[in-house]
Amino acid sequence: MEQEKYIVFDIETFGLRALEGRPITCICALDSKGDRLNCSGNNEIETIKQFLKWVNERPDYKFITVNGKDFDIPFICLRSYYLGIPSPDVSSTIIRTHIDLCKDLVKKWMSLNDLATLYGFEIKVGNGLEAIELAKQQNWEKLEMYCRHDVDLTEKIYLKFKELTTK
Repeated sequence: MEQEKYIVFDIETFGLRALEGRPITCICALDSKGDRLNCSGNNEIETIKQFLKWVNERPDYKFITVNGKDFDIPFICLRSYYLGIPSPDVSSTIIRTHIDLCKDLVKKWMSLNDLATLYGFEIKVGNGLEAIELAKQQNWEKLEMYCRHDVDLTEKIYLKFKELTTK
């Protein structure tokens, strides 16, 4: 049986409004083979392009996110448009099978911590406001660590859900 192919990812931003100058400060991703992408810094265009390139190298992988359909994907699309990143690069990359653990599995908005508690995992460390502070301090290493932790927790929840529903 072929191994399931997926990409778990998360973004960190300077706020919730993509068109009000709230840039993406970090994108972390993990694929089902264990390969990672961690990109952050002051150059938002490069951060987005690195993510799109990495994802394009995995065209038959589905996305796994928490609130990604309502936040991460629209935010990436809007920021890309705002920054002049060519639309075909963005749309051909992000239009794919996408499982949003909240929207598709529990059918309502939940935080990553709520899902972690529901599935018996330790809650995440920090919060979005702390991630904004790390970006303001340009502490990219800690910001990536925070974002990676969210990605790892999302994958654990997804795998636990699969385990519980395939017995």
